[in-house]
Amino acid sequence: MSKSKPPAGARADAPPSARAPSREGLQPKVLVVHDHPLHRILADTVFAQFGCEVTLVESGEAALAACTTEAFVLIVLDRRMPGLGGDDVVQRLRAQDGPSRAAFVASCSTDPPGELSAGYDTITPKPLTPSAAARLLEDALRRSPMSSHLAPIVLARGGRGSER
Repeated sequence: MSKSKPPAGARADAPPSARAPSREGLQPKVLVVHDHPLHRILADTVFAQFGCEVTLVESGEAALAACTTEAFVLIVLDRRMPGLGGDDVVQRLRAQDGPSRAAFVASCSTDPPGELSAGYDTITPKPLTPSAAARLLEDALRRSPMSSHLAPIVLARGGRGSER
């Protein structure tokens, strides 16, 4: 599991007092689950531009483990992965009683499910574009109990569906 880089303008090796002001706790938490590293890097880059705290995992098993300890606002799942695929992950996530059970879950795949019956909230095609990521984040924040605190931060960073 990896976390995204520090905010733009902040040096990872700088002491905390020299870094950009922290918005720890106010950043929407996004989990990206994909077995291919390029898709994880792309999603990390896009969601980080919107001020999100991004967690990247490469398997369904790692996604379920992350969801037992973190409350994600948005989970972006690849459907076809070795081991536990996205459809199985979302069904198990909805059945467990963890902090991410109510997260907004999007299927991001070249082979999207024909319907949302697997438990997804929405479907978006690959590759993930900035405008698609913005729509996913907007929809997730609209449903989140923290929406009034998080939405202004995301919108200030350009999260209104514009291509960047």
